[in-house]
Amino acid sequence: MHLPPRIENLISQDHALNAVVLKALAIVGPWTLDNRTVFFHEYTDHSLKHLTEVLLTAEGLISDESWPHLTAEDGAVITLSVLLHDCALHISEDGFFFLNRW
Repeated sequence: MHLPPRIENLISQDHALNAVVLKALAIVGPWTLDNRTVFFHEYTDHSLKHLTEVLLTAEGLISDESWPHLTAEDGAVITLSVLLHDCALHISEDGFFFLNRW
């Protein structure tokens, strides 16, 4: 997954946050490759393409006047939020039943 340039520029200002985001991308990427979810598979696309599009939409919602005020932390939070927003949909049936035990 490629980060939009403005968000990538923000995150690259902090090497530690950049490493966290890159690690999260490396973890989430393989999950989304097969794009097969047990639950709500007909609801929406859950691939890296979807995550990229959501991130591009988030970037597009930020006004030009706002960019100078954003920090590396803001860029990391936006990116990690996008990566996490569909993670629960990638749970397996076994994982769901395990959670349901509690």
